[in-house]
Order: sequence, then C-alpha cells, then structure tokens
Amino acid sequence: MVSAMESYAREGLRTLCIAYKEIKEKKFIRWLRVYEEAQTATVDRQEKIEKAAEMLENDLELQGITGLEDKLQEGVGETIEKLRHAGIKVWMLTGDKVETALNIAVATSLLPQGMRRLSYVMEDFRSSSSSSSSSSSKELLLQQLQQDLRSIAAEKRRCRPPVTAASAATGLAAAAPGTAAAAAAAAAAEAEAAAAAEKEEERALVIDGEAVVHLLEDDVAIQFAAVCTACKTVICSRVTPYQKGAVVTLLKKLTGEVTLAIGDGANDCSRR
Repeated sequence: MVSAMESYAREGLRTLCIAYKEIKEKKFIRWLRVYEEAQTATVDRQEKIEKAAEMLENDLELQGITGLEDKLQEGVGETIEKLRHAGIKVWMLTGDKVETALNIAVATSLLPQGMRRLSYVMEDFRSSSSSSSSSSSKELLLQQLQQDLRSIAAEKRRCRPPVTAASAATGLAAAAPGTAAAAAAAAAAEAEAAAAAEKEEERALVIDGEAVVHLLEDDVAIQFAAVCTACKTVICSRVTPYQKGAVVTLLKKLTGEVTLAIGDGANDCSRR
C-alpha cells in the first residue's frame, strides 16, 4: 500500500489514507474532555487542538488508500509567471506529501525545470544519518542550513558589481538629495541591484513539516528566514494549519514584507 501511495503522489494525485482503531468508552470520554478544553482555549488554541488530535491519532490500522485527482484550472502557470515578472514571490504551503507538492509545483511553473533545489526533508536526513535518532537528523538539517547560508552569501559576493570610478561618482552625487543627480544615482543603483540579482542562480527551497518544527525555533528562525528570502520560491509540504500560519508570521515579522495568503479550506485559516 505504501508503494501505491507513493506512486499516486508522483502522479500528482491527492492521497488519502483510511485507517481505524477501536477505543474504549472511558478512554474516549477522557480524550473528549481534553479536546473540548482545547477548542475553547483562548491561548494557543490551534496548537492545543492539534496536540489533542495526536493523542488519538496513533496505533491506527491501515485499511486502504485513495488517490484523488484535483485538476488545475486553466491559466494557473501563466498567472504565476506574470506575478513573478511583477516582482511577487509565490510560495506553496500544503499538507500534501512532498512528491505531490513537487508534481504540482512543476505543473504550475512554480518550480521550472533546471531550477536549483535546496531540500530540507527530514526523511532524507534520516537516510543519510548513521544513527536513527531524531537528534542526529536535526543536526544534519542544521548543518545543511549553515552550508546553504554560506553558499548564498558567497554567490552574492560574486555577483556584486565592482566599484568603478563611475559608480563612486554616482555615489557621491546621491549625497545631494532632491537633485537630478540624486535621482539618476538612485536609478543607477536600482539597475545595478537588478543586474546582480539576474546573475544569481535561481533556487527553490523544498521543506517538510517535520523540518519546519526545528527551523521555527528561536535560535535558528532568523537563519531559516534568510534562506527562504534568498529563494525564488518556497514549497512547504506536510505542514499543519498551525505551521502554515507560523511561517507566514515569521516572514512578516523578520522582513517587514507585505504578504497575501490564499487558501481554499479551513486548513488555511491560520495564514493570516
């Protein structure tokens, strides 16, 4: 069944597992109290609801899987391309599996062929780790984060335009605000920045919800945001409603950028 589910995901189908377990009445009543308290909580409500659900959603017996076709509307790829040409970055935050998310990203031109991918998928780190412990996987994730930051910084230095006599003169002219020379200097600086950005290699970040848990921690959140903003697009897969909102909030707080979050269901309500 697992191989069939992976096959469905690679085809871009929305996968759904069907599983069950028997629960004794007393245990269910105890759990229901916890769940109802979480629903009426005034602080960290969503997080408490998810923790309550985790208490019940374990040791399930898999019964079967389904693959649902969710066709893209016409013009999605063209619309995303126009948004990008307008300087708007488009990200995708979804609860779908990594394979499904990647398939959809390619189909919508969100992830063009040939774009370099940075991957923070915990299953990959577990496969690379000599130890099966979660701490070892986390260490590999954080090492990769640091390596990517160094690579991005080095690339920015390579693409930075050299200081010439003309650019130095332009900088001096900018010291007199409100003049024609200042306006010309600002335009020249903007053109240089745009040219440098074009020289940089386009990259995309692919990340799963398990990695997001670690990267939203206070001591690495700023570095995570730095990698995100250096990418043309970010694809978050297997993220919870709470994580969707947390990622959006983090970027708004650290970058001051204006964000617009669009979703089609209750799972997207927290992306305020």
